[in-house]
Amino acid sequence: MSVSKKFACGLLAAGAPLASAGALALASTSSAATHAGALPVLTVTMNGKSITVSGNVASGAVDVHSVVSGEKQGNVVLVRLNQGVTQAQIIKALAAASKDPNAAQLVGAIAFNSRTPKGHPTDVQTVLQPAKRYLALDVGGKGKPRLTQFTVSPAAKPATLPAAASTTKAIEFGFRGSTTLKNGTMTRGINDGWLVHMNDFLGAKSKSDAKKLAAGLKAGKSMKKLRKYLTRSFFEVFGPVSHGAVQQFVLQTKPGYYVEACFMTTQDRRVHTVLGMERVVKVVK
Repeated sequence: MSVSKKFACGLLAAGAPLASAGALALASTSSAATHAGALPVLTVTMNGKSITVSGNVASGAVDVHSVVSGEKQGNVVLVRLNQGVTQAQIIKALAAASKDPNAAQLVGAIAFNSRTPKGHPTDVQTVLQPAKRYLALDVGGKGKPRLTQFTVSPAAKPATLPAAASTTKAIEFGFRGSTTLKNGTMTRGINDGWLVHMNDFLGAKSKSDAKKLAAGLKAGKSMKKLRKYLTRSFFEVFGPVSHGAVQQFVLQTKPGYYVEACFMTTQDRRVHTVLGMERVVKVVK
């Protein structure tokens, strides 16, 4: 079952309001980000049965500190719900989002989406807009998504994100910005498109293989056929998020060549990679 369908089915059954994220087309191990600076901290704790949010609940830049136990990997998604949205509108949007995750934007916005492996806490920075209703969901592991609600109050002096050494932006349909990322420095990703996008980096064995991998994705070839070009290196700047979402962290991965890609799909089921959302990026020491 896709992530979007899992969201919809699980939360419709629970009778809880939700905006859905999208489907991940590739199962890989997420890299753990290191602690990334002195910002207000929003702590998210996941144990496979529940999710809790504590710490900073004011708007502005925050460090989302995620901790996982009781499941192999947690996937925290923060959804900001529009003011005045009714339960009936949310349920209707959920039904649509099970087929098209962009329907989530009828009732709110997917503000944050990041994975954390068990035993390896992650720190990912983002900016939260004020809203009376946020949902924090863990869509990792088995069973229905775990969820809790919280409020983000307007801050008198919202914190700002520290500068990033490199920035990549997702648009319709492509990526813009840095094509060389330096390991150990702050890496920022922004969804500058109006559709829901994601930002994955697939490690390739060489520059030549990275070009072949990117060309294969563009041509719509299956991952089975492209596996020969891949290494086990992988990192994600952000999972499926709405327009304007920003996430950044200190990059810690193996230097080499990667293919930056978005595996969301259009309404006619075309993967965004075939529309131009794939490119070769180099990670240096």
